[in-house]
Amino acid sequence: MRETGSDGWACADPGHAERPTRPDWRSGEADHRVANTLQLAAIILRRERRGVTDAASARAALDNVAVRLAAMARLHRQISHDAPDRTVSLSGYLAPFARNIEDSLGMAVEIRPTDAQASAGVVGQIGIVLTELAINATKH
Repeated sequence: MRETGSDGWACADPGHAERPTRPDWRSGEADHRVANTLQLAAIILRRERRGVTDAASARAALDNVAVRLAAMARLHRQISHDAPDRTVSLSGYLAPFARNIEDSLGMAVEIRPTDAQASAGVVGQIGIVLTELAINATKH
């Protein structure tokens, strides 16, 4: 038997917990990042599709997509890995971050961070902004 919660979502479990009706900002940010990641995956697929002319080029395109999606997964893990209040090196965080952006988008990225220290939460937000800029550069 399916029940519908107050939020309108159907659930097969009659004892399910209601989803919060008003998500906090982190939930909204996570939703935004997921939507951007899916949009980026679609962009990567469309870009690779242009070069497909036969079965061999289709396999190569799918291999390229797999590499880029794996890089996107590394970006996500890097952004969400550290505790927000932990102090991290800006250069130590952003150098591998730039390589992951390069791998996922297939574009050259040059970042020249200082050796400053900041909280992982702040550096993670910088990473999110850089990812957004790179995605927008790819789209437009």
